[in-house]
Amino acid sequence: MGRVGLVLGVEMSRLARTGRDWHQLIELCSLSGALLADPDGVYDP
Repeated sequence: MGRVGLVLGVEMSRLARTGRDWHQLIELCSLSGALLADPDGVYDP
């Protein structure tokens, strides 16, 4: 418990428009080694 391997998002482009929130999400995923995924693909920050 307490581990995340993948963060799924439906409207990542909408989140990316609010730059601060987007960068915080990418930083958290990068530090924890989690992947980001949306309907367009899977990303490794």
